[in-house]
Amino acid sequence: MGIPTFSPVGAATTIDIQDIKVQGVGLAGGQIQIQTLTAGGATDETYLWIPEGEAGDWGLAGECWYDTATGDAAVRTFSEGEAYVLSNDYGDGASILYNGEVLQGATEVPISEYNVSISGNMTPKDNMDIQAFTVDGTGLAGGQIQIQTLTAGGATDETYLWIPKGEAGDWGLAGECWYDTATGDTAVKTFAAGEGFILSNDFGDGAILTIPSALE
Repeated sequence: MGIPTFSPVGAATTIDIQDIKVQGVGLAGGQIQIQTLTAGGATDETYLWIPEGEAGDWGLAGECWYDTATGDAAVRTFSEGEAYVLSNDYGDGASILYNGEVLQGATEVPISEYNVSISGNMTPKDNMDIQAFTVDGTGLAGGQIQIQTLTAGGATDETYLWIPKGEAGDWGLAGECWYDTATGDTAVKTFAAGEGFILSNDFGDGAILTIPSALE
């Protein structure tokens, strides 16, 4: 999974998919894909990266993301804090290049009601501690907001539960934090720059995920 590690230059608050570039020697069209998810966690939209040398074969003017639904260059924006599934059928050596400026402050991401979405470390800071991501929501119970990571094959790997301050003692914790379901303790986990995760909400409306600034 991936997430843009930049903010649009100027006053824009959405990120154009075409500002996300892919680099890789010998890369063929469609080997790198961006996919979005439905609220239930199923694949929704699919975009293929088409390199410059193949653009004409796809009826495109130049390298770009291609929308499999419209059969044309993708017209898609991502909100700040919104991530996506990034699939690679190419192999080692491909890289993602983001175009923009570093976000200066923290970002608040609404967590959709009873929904599955993707967010992540949208800063260029490597090894961002999971505990730096915080959740706010009136009446929120422990475990209603979850972070999940995926294996290389797309299966659920690690699961972390948000435990609010009022329930920390019931979980044997010192304070509000992300709880590791594998260890039964406070989560010890970091995310690389641009690394995304699945965000699950069994709570309802009103929950907010705060992504810290790269400068914190």
